[in-house]
Amino acid sequence: MPRTTKKKVKEQNEKSVPTVTQLDVAREIAKKVRGFTLEDIQRIINAEQEVTLKYLKRGKKVVKKNYLILTPIDVAPREWTSPLNGKQYSLPARKSVSVKLGKKLKDVVNR
Repeated sequence: MPRTTKKKVKEQNEKSVPTVTQLDVAREIAKKVRGFTLEDIQRIINAEQEVTLKYLKRGKKVVKKNYLILTPIDVAPREWTSPLNGKQYSLPARKSVSVKLGKKLKDVVNR
């Protein structure tokens, strides 16, 4: 059985999963919402992303109704041992984001 490299697996996954860009989303929204240009829609999307990041940075939970729940969490410092060389490293405390999918999103994806 031939051995597959990480690069080949990544290329296969990229080919099998179609990608939708932010511009594609903006075009779809522009078709549905009259009175806004594509540039207006893109500015609105960018503003929404900036506001979401601002609230997460402040430590606030962001709920996008029936879609997504983003919760900032503190990750405690810990010790880590590298499996490659056996050396022990100290990882500092950091912040991360917990992502939970809303019920409506789960239902749409699982149909």
